[in-house]
Amino acid sequence: MNIIKQLNEEIAIIAQELNEEVLSFNENCLFLNVDAVKLSESAVDFLDKLSSDITDNKLDESSAPNKLGVFSVLQLMRQHQEHADKLVESSSIRAYMKKDEDVNTGLNEAEAFLLDSLGKLKSTHHENGLSLRQHYLTMLENDSSFLNDAVLELKAQYKKIKAKL
Repeated sequence: MNIIKQLNEEIAIIAQELNEEVLSFNENCLFLNVDAVKLSESAVDFLDKLSSDITDNKLDESSAPNKLGVFSVLQLMRQHQEHADKLVESSSIRAYMKKDEDVNTGLNEAEAFLLDSLGKLKSTHHENGLSLRQHYLTMLENDSSFLNDAVLELKAQYKKIKAKL
């Protein structure tokens, strides 16, 4: 009986964490005036393409910072922002939303705007998004398999978020 009780407690914790992520994601989408479902769908597509690029060694010095910047923003969109009013100033997520049709073809101009929001979004450790992006660039250089695992994990989380929306 202890095992069943422990499993139920762990399931409840996982469900609560997902609910908190969905609430934070929705909150950030509301502040940015973007469609949460549409953003979650395009995020899954983008992350799928990013994973393929990492696996196939297609990220070069010019595309890696931008694509990992987008990845960083998608990571931070799931976290509560203490200063959400600063998100309103950023048009970068809205620009990302406008590129739906190009999400599988690689970078376009909209992704450059996305990088602007990196300094405004904060991690749970109060690091800004630029620090997070640098962390992912270092991961890419040192061992891309760890980065690919992180991309696939985020893709799975966005699928769960999309299912809850």
